[in-house]
Amino acid sequence: MYTTKWDLSELCPNENEFSIEYSLLAFRINDINEDCFTNGKKLYAFLYTDDEILMYLEKLYTYVSLAYDLDTSNNKALMFRERVDELFQAYTRQVAFFEPKFLSLDKKTIDKFYEQCPKLSKYKLFLDRIYRYKEHTLEEKYERLLSRFSSVFDRNGKTYHILTDSDLTFGKISDDNGKKVELTDSNYQLFLQSSNQLVRKNAFLTLHKTYAKFGNTIASLYYSHINELKVISELKNFHTILDMVVFDDELDSSVYKNLVSVVNKRMDVIYNYFKIKKDYLKLFDFHVYDTYAPLAKTNSFKYSYEEAVKIVLEALKPLGKRYLNVLEDGYKNGWVDVYPSRAKRSGAYSSGSYLTKPYMLLNFEGTYTDVSTLAHESGHSMHTYYSNKNNSYRYASYRIFVAEVASTVNELLFANYMLENTDKKEDKIYILDKLMNLYKSTIYRQTMFAEFEETAYDLAEKDVPLTNELLSDKYYELNKKYFGKDVKLDKELRYEWLRIPHFYYRFYVYKYATGLSCATYIVKNINNKEFRNKYLEMLKVGDTKNPFDTLMIAGIDITDPSVIDSAIDYFEEIQEEFKKLISSK
Repeated sequence: MYTTKWDLSELCPNENEFSIEYSLLAFRINDINEDCFTNGKKLYAFLYTDDEILMYLEKLYTYVSLAYDLDTSNNKALMFRERVDELFQAYTRQVAFFEPKFLSLDKKTIDKFYEQCPKLSKYKLFLDRIYRYKEHTLEEKYERLLSRFSSVFDRNGKTYHILTDSDLTFGKISDDNGKKVELTDSNYQLFLQSSNQLVRKNAFLTLHKTYAKFGNTIASLYYSHINELKVISELKNFHTILDMVVFDDELDSSVYKNLVSVVNKRMDVIYNYFKIKKDYLKLFDFHVYDTYAPLAKTNSFKYSYEEAVKIVLEALKPLGKRYLNVLEDGYKNGWVDVYPSRAKRSGAYSSGSYLTKPYMLLNFEGTYTDVSTLAHESGHSMHTYYSNKNNSYRYASYRIFVAEVASTVNELLFANYMLENTDKKEDKIYILDKLMNLYKSTIYRQTMFAEFEETAYDLAEKDVPLTNELLSDKYYELNKKYFGKDVKLDKELRYEWLRIPHFYYRFYVYKYATGLSCATYIVKNINNKEFRNKYLEMLKVGDTKNPFDTLMIAGIDITDPSVIDSAIDYFEEIQEEFKKLISSK
């Protein structure tokens, strides 16, 4: 009934067809020229052609990427992907002239283009968004020079990843069975989730002591990364680094500041969570590494893929029949590659392009988490489906700021459904434990990370040298605020910031917290038919509106404290539900 494998021949039937499409795209890319600002008609023709090239280039990239992910040992698939990567780079070089030249035009010239070619109005929003950067753009020769340094500016983050992914080794620790196992960044979380406190402790101390040895090197990389942002923000006429990075999302710093303000006022909720966990685990000394310990001893969840699909469709019923019909049709018609196989990429994702269906990659083994992942990735895929179906190519891709909202809505609907339809106490404890950990990790931990980033930016902008000692002290002080008196903070926690790669992603982490807050607000109101319809309309917007206005379609004002409060209120509610459950017989 439900397909379990992708049929990539729908994208590209054979190697000969790939070669034809590749050659045609290469020819069209090479044919791009700078003669597009003579008049409105030429500008329209350029943008129309640019759309076509990008649409088919992304379709081809989708094909080679999916093929490689199905078998990462396939050297031919890797070669095809690298060839398309090269084609993307060639395209980028060919169109590099466009934005600087467009920004050199005055407003009267651009207005005249619209008069000369009324069809150009189709691209007005796109062009207006580029024009926003006019006051933040240097003369063309300096912009070109700056662009040549882009690979240099990325080098600190890349060097950090090489150091932490390839060069750092942590040695061996004993697992739950007393067997010596190599500790890595990848399996570290598994050790933290051990039911054995000694295993958790050894993993925590071993990992952070190793990072501490490289603290000066990593601090130097991070300081250089922030100084680059500082220099660019000054050159681009931004008041602060934070102002520059939120400008890209068509937002301002009030969204972030609202999040921090509300979270700081509601610290009692996270403190209560830690107290609940400490009491339930019966630990006299409750350390940071104990906050990851599982509360459920076991669970009875085990599902076939067919059962998982039926559960997800039941859980998502509040989203309405049309939503469910499209999603079920997708499950039947090749949206999902379900099972693990030799050399298949690990993890899960939703992908695709404007000219293709959404594609979901899973590695399904029948666990509760696998079913939750199916619900989550289905949220991404349905968001993509609605966005592509209701917008032209240029405006079909939604922003990163709202990308996790639809997926997390589905994840929460699934968790709520399972709570309502699960009888076993230990299973309910397992679900509530996962939910509480989600809110702890996303609302509070990610906001703490964001506060640390802001602190580092502020210090750099005041020309304070960012040493390992200073940054570690600042990080440790923030942890004191976020963990409270019931959690014992080992001194090694000072060095945890050294292992967080997101600090090189230009102030990204706060979006996790705002995304979960918006999703919680939606789930709380989704049974209201009028609200549900507004939410579904929100999924259709694509990039025709900025993130703030997109969310406002569903009545979500992300600068309003009540949105963040609604998520923290729900965190508080599930804590109370957990306490009632464990006190019952």
